[in-house]
Amino acid sequence: MRGFPGVGPRLLRFMPAGEAVSPIDRTWIALVLTVQILAGVLLGVAARALLVVGIFQYVLPIIWLELFDLAGDVAALDLPGKVLSLLRL
Repeated sequence: MRGFPGVGPRLLRFMPAGEAVSPIDRTWIALVLTVQILAGVLLGVAARALLVVGIFQYVLPIIWLELFDLAGDVAALDLPGKVLSLLRL
């Protein structure tokens, strides 16, 4: 998250070019910049959580029975046993 719209130009008024930021303004400017980063992290975590919940609630119930059939078919192939039997020659 790059930042909230309009915050950058407002912060630039309190950060003069080539000069140090006033000690009074340092604390709240640092707080605003930190809150922007924290908001971006929280939005990213919330988006991933919603994606996981959506997958578990809507996608998996649709294909759940097919997953059991697929797992049974893969287990019936017994690929590790066939590979071992080829290696023993």
